[in-house]
Amino acid sequence: METEKLIHVSKAEVFYTDLRQKTDEAKAENNKIDVIAFDFQQNMPLLHIPCGDVFYKRQLWVYNFCIHSARSGKSYFFMYDEVTAH
Repeated sequence: METEKLIHVSKAEVFYTDLRQKTDEAKAENNKIDVIAFDFQQNMPLLHIPCGDVFYKRQLWVYNFCIHSARSGKSYFFMYDEVTAH
């Protein structure tokens, strides 16, 4: 397990180093590239209801989807409920 963890940490370090490099390139003037990150964040129950029949019949889930542009530094969030998402 320790070896697997070291491999995982090493791969993560390579990924984040590459991400930082590409983000710096995107922020440079006259550069036509952008680094865009998508994140489907944690689903959240709208109401906190204890377990039981009511929990499964009444709980409405809300979703949050984020898009981040490294060049502009702006993030865009899209929140919608399960009725919209189907």
